[in-house]
Amino acid sequence: MDSNDFNVPQKVRSLVQQILPQEIIVLFDWVQIHNKKKQKIETQLIVISKFRLFTFEESKKSIKKKPNRNGSFLTLKQLISFDKRHIKFGFQDFELDCYCDRADTIVEKTMKNYLRITQGIPHERFIDFSCIPSGRLSFFQIDDSQAGGFISTYEAWCNYLNIQPNIDLINYIEEKILKNEDERKKKTLDLHKLDRAGEILSDEGTSQALFQALSNNLHF
Repeated sequence: MDSNDFNVPQKVRSLVQQILPQEIIVLFDWVQIHNKKKQKIETQLIVISKFRLFTFEESKKSIKKKPNRNGSFLTLKQLISFDKRHIKFGFQDFELDCYCDRADTIVEKTMKNYLRITQGIPHERFIDFSCIPSGRLSFFQIDDSQAGGFISTYEAWCNYLNIQPNIDLINYIEEKILKNEDERKKKTLDLHKLDRAGEILSDEGTSQALFQALSNNLHF
């Protein structure tokens, strides 16, 4: 969590953690949003987790107990910032145009999370990203020793499908491939070795997340 998140009261941050127990939260902040229906500016809480963005409406010095926006970074289509206070998000199901004092931090954390789970997607499917001026942000560096971000992408798909990641699968990738230079150089994933007991691929959710991660991976 960022040290500047302390401008959001502890009771609010604790409430968000209770509402979203499955999320690894990396940032909280208040943002101003133009409510076109009510024709007024509203303050809402933005929450950036490892795989998603949420917003919460205010309610009696706290927040409502259900997010009014919930977007997986797997469905992020657009991220634009015209100045140091402005951010526009375009997700598959909604858009969010907002203003805050930490726009650069929010953009940086969002992009780092997005790049971590989309290293192998085709260029034509990459988000529409624009930040003016371009020198505002730090360089987004990706760790290329992690098999093309396979585990992060797999975990993101599990989060998207609302299922728990298969620990045996993750342990296999980490122990047999990521920590073994010879295996990393082979750039192959032997599904028979991975699933000797036949328990991983027989689970519909796990296999769907696995193959989605593989379909967008340039390492294997």
